Amino acid sequence: MARCVVASAVGGIQDQIENGRSGVLLDDPTDLEAFAAVLDRLLGAPDEVARLGHEARERVRTRFLGLRHLLCYGQVLSDPAP
Repeated sequence: MARCVVASAVGGIQDQIENGRSGVLLDDPTDLEAFAAVLDRLLGAPDEVARLGHEARERVRTRFLGLRHLLCYGQVLSDPAP
């Protein structure tokens, strides 16, 4: 969807979002001031928001879609056993 994401750096979201490249991860999920500061900064930086959204879309497309996983499984199955 090419949307910029702001999330807390907890759980599996850290595998999906690369901080500063494909979204913004906050260290403390309870720090509302930090969250507000990031939103304020991003609202004033439409080019950065567009870049983060584009990178997020590409990251999902290349790492997390079913076809990619199918190709990886095929490669594992076709590799000769050590």
